[in-house]
Amino acid sequence: MMAYNTQTQETTQEPPYKIVFARNPRVFPLAETLHQIQDQEGAASAGTVTDLGALLAFHADVQDRIICAQNRQSEEYNRRHLAWTPSIDDWVLVKTEHYKQRLDPTQRAKAKLSPKLMGPFRVAELIRPGTYQLEVPGPLVGTTEEGSRTERRVSAFLGRRPTQFIDGQRFDYLVKWAGGIEPTWQCDERLPGMHWARRDFAQKIKAEKGISRLTKGREWVLGIAEERARQLRDMEMETKE
Repeated sequence: MMAYNTQTQETTQEPPYKIVFARNPRVFPLAETLHQIQDQEGAASAGTVTDLGALLAFHADVQDRIICAQNRQSEEYNRRHLAWTPSIDDWVLVKTEHYKQRLDPTQRAKAKLSPKLMGPFRVAELIRPGTYQLEVPGPLVGTTEEGSRTERRVSAFLGRRPTQFIDGQRFDYLVKWAGGIEPTWQCDERLPGMHWARRDFAQKIKAEKGISRLTKGREWVLGIAEERARQLRDMEMETKE
């Protein structure tokens, strides 16, 4: 640290130690003794400011050097910087640091070497200057089936009904799985953290049926999944018989 504080800085042209204490540091006794021998009686050591007015003038000079250095840096940045405002259909990258802050403290160390940017994503809409809505892929949340089966990933919900499973709480959802797996009914207890899928389904079914709210006591299925829902209903009836 002392080595850094005693080195002349490019911006101020003075060592940080001298700017703070108005003198060079007395680190080595031999050098201090040599200064005392060489100095005339009553004179200050080399590089030492003893007069208050001289000290203020010295600080003013250092401040001027800092301002000049900042101006040079600003001019150099402005010369190289090109202002750019995203437009609709442009592709942009998003910093991941905002999402890392939400991680559990025990997981942040693992994310240290993760990518700094993610994307690119297409700009879908300008909300207000500096704020944009991006077109991002839908989330895929894994739900592991019992036993040693392959993990299945939810793409969307296609239907909702009052739960008919023993371990269900309120509703069963007709799940569209990623890949070539046919949609199946799953109870809400087996679909934790699927708020996004429930929200998307509610919006789609309301728009398709022209309603403002979903009745809790009946079954709701999107048109594209009605045939699959009928097949599952027939299979359940055969099982009960």
